[in-house]
Amino acid sequence: MNRIKTSLVVLACSVAIASPVSAQTPDDGKGRYAMTPADGGFLRLDKESGDVAMCARKGTEWVCDAVQDRTKDTTDIAKVERENKELRERIRALENKQSGSGGIDSVPPLETPENKIQLPTEEEVDQALDYVERIFKKFKDRVQKYESPIPPADTEDKPEKAL
Repeated sequence: MNRIKTSLVVLACSVAIASPVSAQTPDDGKGRYAMTPADGGFLRLDKESGDVAMCARKGTEWVCDAVQDRTKDTTDIAKVERENKELRERIRALENKQSGSGGIDSVPPLETPENKIQLPTEEEVDQALDYVERIFKKFKDRVQKYESPIPPADTEDKPEKAL
């Protein structure tokens, strides 16, 4: 009996693989449902509501059971809404602390004594440029050292040693 079931499963899979064109025919826009072959039956998509059902033969009749859609899970939506509310409250508190006033629409001042940009002095700029110049000179000297031609060895004047 198991051989017969296995043979039927192999035959069904072969038919499904051999005829992918029939399963992927373009929708002509007619009808409310779209059917797609699946293991043990087919999936039925309701084009109007987006609901999906797994349809299979049970006994002498076809039965379609709804497939659970996790995208409609309300616990995830509630969790996201709760996190959103907490983050909005935190943003409001941080803005109030920074600007010293209230409201989420308040704009914090651009420049305060605490966050004022301090430009370097002339002496600090000169020190930085001197440092960069020293690095450049060292780099240039190294490049010239490796680019200088290597003197050829005098092989004509010296007799070769016999091995």
